Amino acid sequence: MSDTIPHLTITIGLPGSGKSTWAEGFRQSAPHWVRIVNRDDIRATTGAQFDQNDEPIVERIRDYMIDQWLIAGYHVICSDTNLSPRVRRRLAQIAKTRKASVSEKSFMHVPLDVCLTRNTARWIAGDRKVPNSAIERMYNQFINPGATVPTTV
Repeated sequence: MSDTIPHLTITIGLPGSGKSTWAEGFRQSAPHWVRIVNRDDIRATTGAQFDQNDEPIVERIRDYMIDQWLIAGYHVICSDTNLSPRVRRRLAQIAKTRKASVSEKSFMHVPLDVCLTRNTARWIAGDRKVPNSAIERMYNQFINPGATVPTTV
């Protein structure tokens, strides 16, 4: 790896808010020094499921990948939702351990209806889809807590 200082960018936003698209565009602008780590990609390549048996392992793999890319001196983008402050603290701690700088890239401004529309478009295009009800729950929990936004049944 080059003489770059390792860095971790943590994206924050709902599914469909543009996190992965932004991350891939950033990686394409500097393919030799940017690496993307995403739990969806880990699940897709390993056959893991989003359930309580597989998810702890998927999270450990994510953390290990971030750690190893930082050790190698890369700019790492974790393009998961990262809505939970606990998760962001965990990722920042990994970076701190490796003396890497950390930044957050927020997609919290993207409206819920845009995220739901993009989510449906992904499914129509043959890609994976997050249940709309899950996106609405994340919205109600992390972006607009206390609001009375109905969820899809």
